[in-house]
Amino acid sequence: IAAELTAQVAAAEKAARAAAKAAAADASPVEVSWQAHRRGLELSDRLLWPPGGGGLTPEEYARQMARELRLPPDLQAAAALALRRETQGGAGAGTAAESDPPVRPER
Repeated sequence: IAAELTAQVAAAEKAARAAAKAAAADASPVEVSWQAHRRGLELSDRLLWPPGGGGLTPEEYARQMARELRLPPDLQAAAALALRRETQGGAGAGTAAESDPPVRPER
């Protein structure tokens, strides 16, 4: 019985993942706006974000943007935090400020 239940749970998990992936693929990108503030610098952006990130995390987006704009690491981390809040709808969505705890940027 345990093996049968394990197989049923595994099949249900597989079906749920496939359904979530299909729903994300069918969904339209959403507009997100965010702001980040560090050491007197302010950065903001407005973009279309694909549901599920389209394979790109907020941290990866911020890292690429920081590289292109030659931003300091702490502003890169603040941008990633603000974008993650906006895309996940968390508290204080869309803004990362000096009072936020420090975030170590990915390199």
